[in-house]
Amino acid sequence: MNEKNDLKRPKSKAKTRTQSEESSQGKRPRGQQGLSPALQDHIGRQLRAMFDDVAQEPVPPRFLQLLKDLEQSGDK
Repeated sequence: MNEKNDLKRPKSKAKTRTQSEESSQGKRPRGQQGLSPALQDHIGRQLRAMFDDVAQEPVPPRFLQLLKDLEQSGDK
């Protein structure tokens, strides 16, 4: 084909759905299997149980100092 014919050809007006449109309609985007909501809930509960103790530990003093240093350097 030549370029002149390509310019005259009408563009397709078929509407394609975005991923956010598909997910808002309860559909998964093509090619994505995902996990069932029940399995996601189960995994979430297991992760919270495993890491709850870690989340309750105090922040190490070295990390607090690093955060303080970063905050001060951002003010300059």
